[in-house]
Amino acid sequence: MHRCLEITEILLEIFELVFNDDCYPNLASLARTCRSFNGPALDVLWQDQSSLLPLVRCFPREILDLSGTTAVRVKFVNFLDTGSATSLGFQCQKFAKVPSVQDWERPSVYAKRIRILESTILDATVLQTLLQSCPSPPLLPNLRHLGIDSHHVDTTSGYDAYVASLFTSFSPKLLQSLQIECGLESNDTLYLLTQLPKHCAQIEFLYVSLLDSPSRDIAEYIASFASMRHLKSLDFTLVNSDSAAVSFHRPSSINTPNGFPSVIELSVNFRSTVTALDIFKAIHSTQLRRIDVCLPFEGDIANLREVLATITSRPAWKQSMRSISLTTGGCSMTANDVQGLLTFNHLRCLHLNRTGLVLDDYLLNDMAKAWPMLERLFIANPLSRSSPKATLNGLVPFSKHCPHISILHLSLDATDVPALANTTDAPRDDSRRGDRRLVLLVDMPSEICDPIGVASFLLNLFPRITVTVAVVDNHDEFQPAFLWRRVANIIEGTRK
Repeated sequence: MHRCLEITEILLEIFELVFNDDCYPNLASLARTCRSFNGPALDVLWQDQSSLLPLVRCFPREILDLSGTTAVRVKFVNFLDTGSATSLGFQCQKFAKVPSVQDWERPSVYAKRIRILESTILDATVLQTLLQSCPSPPLLPNLRHLGIDSHHVDTTSGYDAYVASLFTSFSPKLLQSLQIECGLESNDTLYLLTQLPKHCAQIEFLYVSLLDSPSRDIAEYIASFASMRHLKSLDFTLVNSDSAAVSFHRPSSINTPNGFPSVIELSVNFRSTVTALDIFKAIHSTQLRRIDVCLPFEGDIANLREVLATITSRPAWKQSMRSISLTTGGCSMTANDVQGLLTFNHLRCLHLNRTGLVLDDYLLNDMAKAWPMLERLFIANPLSRSSPKATLNGLVPFSKHCPHISILHLSLDATDVPALANTTDAPRDDSRRGDRRLVLLVDMPSEICDPIGVASFLLNLFPRITVTVAVVDNHDEFQPAFLWRRVANIIEGTRK
């Protein structure tokens, strides 16, 4: 065997290319080919698991109680013995007896290779049996990502005991990310989340989706997250429930000194704007780079302005911020509301959805000048049928001042096509102008009369432009959408 095939890194690259959902047998065959292939191939096969079921199935059949099994879909079933893969497994309800040290001989080989566990869907007694009988704890010593789905947890034996068991299944110092989906009563959810700083203090990425809860519980959730010193990314969603109104209007009540000291990415989806404000006010990180705020029920521009004021009040964020995304339930945002965002001079992506902002050429000019590093600009108002104020001239500043621009998503009034001479001012980096690729996603309503003239104008401004037309669901927009598609076809035809 060539000496290069004795280098683990090279083998892993090869196995990653071989490995996909349809090629389990191929990789299994490689694992059986020789001793050099066996370890790396098994690492790839076992590194990402959808549940602990495949590990349970590796125990001797005689110690498993299959009398109450139910069919479930799993990513991987023990196929090293059969040479074939299947996505249909059987969920073992419990062990017939406690596994001995000898019974663990084979599962232990695989358990240490699991890096990602997407869900803990498994009978609580089975999990506890695994943890109690494991001869070399923790059960998953090299786990990096853990998914907890409490919708399927049987809590009859006590949820606190289940959580305590779960947190002993991995090495706290190695776990990097945690994903939690809770459909539990608030007391159990509160217990789980308040245990995170104690058992998962080192994690860097946290994804949490919960049923909306009483305000006092939400305050404790946020305080718990804020105390995690190494947390870099937080994705927090409160799903609407019958009790959602409990937290819809409430006073801010969170005191988190030096909270979220390391966070650089924040994504929140709440019914209550106040909850979003609580999190922003709790953040003491000076390196926040990306925020994604979704307030699908917020229609009050006053509340939105308070969010914007809080975001723009931090001097350090004006230097660190790279991406801002904001979705509301339909507000009436104005050009004045955007002025604060213009101070983020390193911004690379702005996404405003259903905010009611109507662009004009003056605002587009201000944006292009304020954000020289801008790559993507999305301004979408699918609920609005207001005529756009921005014209084709509004695109010219992006050619001059934004050499990295790659996507523009907006509505345009292209009724009048400017003279080509107006677009020939030298852009900031003329040497890159011909290589610059831009996708223009035209939202409706966008008026247009002369597709040939518009195509010529756009090609002169961005020689490698691609035009795409948003989906039309209004009968009155069929004609302009048809004409914009003609623009797209004309531009595409110039490249053939």
